[in-house]
Amino acid sequence: MRGIKQITGLLLALILVFAAAGCIRIDRPEDSAAESKTESTAESSAESMAEPSAANVSTAAQSSRETEDKEMQAKLQQVQGEWYDINGDTMLFIDGDQVTFRFGTYEQVFTVAVEQRGVYWFLVEKNGQDLGFISDIEIRDDGSLSAYEMVLDADGHDFHFVREDQIAEERRIVDLSKDMPKQIESTEIRDFTLTFSTTAGRSYNLDDRWRGAHYSWSIEKQSDGTYWMTFSQGYDSYMGIQFSDEVSNDYVDGLAAKIAEMDLAAHNGYYQQNNVNLPGYYLYVKYESKEKLTIQAEGNAADTCVFDLAELMEYVFLLVDTEE
Repeated sequence: MRGIKQITGLLLALILVFAAAGCIRIDRPEDSAAESKTESTAESSAESMAEPSAANVSTAAQSSRETEDKEMQAKLQQVQGEWYDINGDTMLFIDGDQVTFRFGTYEQVFTVAVEQRGVYWFLVEKNGQDLGFISDIEIRDDGSLSAYEMVLDADGHDFHFVREDQIAEERRIVDLSKDMPKQIESTEIRDFTLTFSTTAGRSYNLDDRWRGAHYSWSIEKQSDGTYWMTFSQGYDSYMGIQFSDEVSNDYVDGLAAKIAEMDLAAHNGYYQQNNVNLPGYYLYVKYESKEKLTIQAEGNAADTCVFDLAELMEYVFLLVDTEE
């Protein structure tokens, strides 16, 4: 019996020694409670750092909306007043969120809002409808407004609105001509191109058959020495004359002679334009000698042609007239 007591005492002593050394952990109720509280506090802190509160999200969203509203109001304030289309006679007047379009006797009023699409800003109909015959109006970085005419079966008008005091500068014709030789020695054409339009009230002295269309005439020398000619007459919603065929060397030589007879080289390098969006004319001839002839005009500078375009066109009509 005494031996058992001695062994028991010895075991208790060993347990106390190991516990003191940390080899055996004795969990107490108060320790578990403390650990639970510590873990709960740590988890709450982590969650608080990982996810913003609903209040913070709401405040950030409200601040973003307020900033956007201020930008929209600034854009709307920026476009107040009268605007004039340099490409035509349309005028618009912006008063608050009311836009009035005036064209001749036509007048219509729309209520608009400012809308941002990517980096671009637009005036749009406030109730999600359209602005009648015109697209949404872009507020451009250069201080102008732009839009286009919405039509299905024709080329629509491009609107470029500026302030009244900017009209003269936008329509001012500038001379971009280059100093090019005023004589062409070669009589052998390699490439020929002529484009022009008899729209926008222009006629260039052509008769009524050729009014209101866009024209493209080209001749190109092929690798085998033959010439291929194309000619097209295009209206807004349909094609008129279309010619595409090989032409003789004599025909091309006759064209070179016609160009020389009209002394078109006297205008070589001519180039004038303004910012009005109207089709121009363009003549380009490249010769076997590598000599070049270029004559062009754009915008209102093309209202009249610096050479007799009707006379030059008589030469193409020798062929294309017989196609109709």
